[in-house]
Amino acid sequence: AMVTNYVAPTAMSDNLKDYTVQVGDVLLAVPAPLNVLLEDGWVIDDEFEVIPGRWSEYMYLEKGDQRLSVSVINTHDNAVAVGYAMIYDIEVSSYNQPENVQYAAGIKLGMSEEDLLVALDGYTYESSDYDTSRVYNLELEDDYNTSYSIWIREGVVDQMSVSYRPDALYE
Repeated sequence: AMVTNYVAPTAMSDNLKDYTVQVGDVLLAVPAPLNVLLEDGWVIDDEFEVIPGRWSEYMYLEKGDQRLSVSVINTHDNAVAVGYAMIYDIEVSSYNQPENVQYAAGIKLGMSEEDLLVALDGYTYESSDYDTSRVYNLELEDDYNTSYSIWIREGVVDQMSVSYRPDALYE
C-alpha cells in the first residue's frame, strides 16, 4: 500500500521534516519506493531480487562511478520484488562521488559547516567531535524513527544520511 500511495514531491523543501532528497534529476521523499531510483538507471550492486516479508535490507546502488547506500524495508507479510520495497534511509559520502545529491533545507556534500549551521537553525541537534571530524545528529520525531546524521571533515559536509521510518511503514 505504501508503494501505491507514494506521491513524489514536486520541489525540494526547506523543511527537514518533509524528508525530501534529490538524487541527480530525481526528487523523492523518504520513504520512497526503490523503483524511483532503479527507473533512473541506478543498479543494485548485489543479487537482491526479492525482499522477504517484514524484512529490511541494506544495499549499495551504483550508477557509473556513483554510489549510494540505502536501506529498504518490505512492510508486507509476503515477499516482494526488490523495487517495491520502500527506501527509508539514504546515505552519501564524498568518496562515493554522488552527483547532485541534496537533502531538505539545501543540505549537500561540500557545503561549509557555517552554511550547515544556518540550515539547522531552529532544529534541535547534537554534535560530537572525533579525531578529524564532527558529526551533527538530529532526531525530528519523538519515536526515534527519524534521523539526520551529517559529518563535517576539513570544514565541509563530507558524509550525510537521512533515515525516516514512519509508523505507517509498520501497519
